[in-house]
Amino acid sequence: EFEGVGVHGAYAYLASGVRGFQVLDVGDPAAPVPLSVVDTPRLTCEIAVQNAIAFVADGDGGLRTYGLSDPAAPAFLDSVATGGGCFLVEVAGNLAFLANGSWGLQIADVSDPADLAIIGAFPTLYSVRDVAVSGVHAYLADYNGGLCVLDVSDPASPVLVNRLVFGGDVMAGVAVVEDFVYAVD
Repeated sequence: EFEGVGVHGAYAYLASGVRGFQVLDVGDPAAPVPLSVVDTPRLTCEIAVQNAIAFVADGDGGLRTYGLSDPAAPAFLDSVATGGGCFLVEVAGNLAFLANGSWGLQIADVSDPADLAIIGAFPTLYSVRDVAVSGVHAYLADYNGGLCVLDVSDPASPVLVNRLVFGGDVMAGVAVVEDFVYAVD
């Protein structure tokens, strides 16, 4: 069972929960080749890949980074504690937006993947399950708290712009495509 996937070039990185993450060569999509398994301290929930760096949401293990110059042997770079369970990571430029459950949203400076730092946070009413970023806005699926829209132009001090609650439904996922925000329960 896999929790999430990140893709970079001809390689797929599969978040495998308590089994860390797996690396597959998917150059031939009809015949993926397993290359390696990377054990992480906690529960690998999600992986985002940008510029040959894997950003791993590792549950209570926080955010972890790995260099992918050799996909068969990802190299651990750094980790940063998030105070709660880091369940999802969305990378936008030099920032990582972390869905941190009941601890809300945390924002990490990832400009140097070997020196991570939490620089901002936004507490929510319930439990952040997903995050999507577009421009200066972050969209949070806050479970019973609905969909939160934040201005993150100053990542050290996110500001709530709007909250939409949909008649008792829980928000579990969110995505932004062009000018549209999609939220699912």
